[in-house]
Amino acid sequence: MDSEQTFKPVSSEVLKLIGKVIENVQHKSYAQRHPELGKMMNCQVCGRRHFSSQVCKQRFAVRHIEEDVETGERTVVYATAIPADKKPTRNQVLGAKMFKGRRIKPHVSRTKLMMIEKVRKLLENVEINLDSKEFQDQLKLARKMAEREIRHQDHIKADRLRRQQDLSRRINRGLVIPGTQI
Repeated sequence: MDSEQTFKPVSSEVLKLIGKVIENVQHKSYAQRHPELGKMMNCQVCGRRHFSSQVCKQRFAVRHIEEDVETGERTVVYATAIPADKKPTRNQVLGAKMFKGRRIKPHVSRTKLMMIEKVRKLLENVEINLDSKEFQDQLKLARKMAEREIRHQDHIKADRLRRQQDLSRRINRGLVIPGTQI
């Protein structure tokens, strides 16, 4: 045999077909090039993302095996997360992922605490009867007044801060002598 290999020339038809195949493949996504894998999905069983061709099966813990003495028939009793005599928790119903990162009893904000304090102070002398219409009206009025007072205090504080910033910027630009107050 010769050390040099001889190749047969490829016909132009074959080259055209190869070019068409390469062009079709280049514009397809990975999923389109591999349809046997199926679509991507978020698996509820394993909690990961994988192709739909990969099937995950749930496995349950076996609590015990009951055997019927007369017939000899065996039945497997699986352990479940929800006992039959108890109400399921929110995590068991909706899944823990729904509540991840959220507090069960969130901290009360500063303004809400101030609001409660001011409403209580305004309703100090009022007799509390939750069913009466008069008390409900007084409660609404006290809430409005407390909300206005808190908002007013916030505006005063913001104005004071804004004036201080304005003065500081004027001093930094050399427009006002340091130590002066406007």
